[in-house]
Amino acid sequence: MNKEIIAAIALFILGFGLISRRLEKSVITPPMAYVTFGLLISYTVFGLVNDLNITNEIIRTLAEITLAIVLFTDASRIQLKLLRQEYNLPLRLLGIGLPLTIVFGTIFALLLFPTELNIWEAAALATILAPTDAALGQAVVNSSRVPVSIRQAINVESGLNDGICLPILL
Repeated sequence: MNKEIIAAIALFILGFGLISRRLEKSVITPPMAYVTFGLLISYTVFGLVNDLNITNEIIRTLAEITLAIVLFTDASRIQLKLLRQEYNLPLRLLGIGLPLTIVFGTIFALLLFPTELNIWEAAALATILAPTDAALGQAVVNSSRVPVSIRQAINVESGLNDGICLPILL
């Protein structure tokens, strides 16, 4: 990566930090902004990033630490007292909804890519895609119009689904 790309990324992070408080009340979430920025600097739009060859072990370790922090942050928002009282909905989301999502995702992948994927590859794809983060629906999760039990259930499911799917994938 050259210095211009690093400077552009740093300026975006700084700029986003300056307006992030205002964006909390909007439907625009940080993942939406970062993905949009990534697309804008990619080789398909503005062509700033043409050849991204990441082979450095430090970058890989940094990415893993960042993922662990993000997942821990999701799990830390869970209100344990409320969860003990209202555990049925998160239990159904994780115990019924997540496995069904993987099963139907596998079937859909086989229908969508009948010659490209075998059953195990389709199942791996479905398992990777099943634990999508609730960050894209953060406006709904944070809305006071949504009942607390629903918001809590979505937070619990979002915080735990990655940890449940990883052993399945492995």
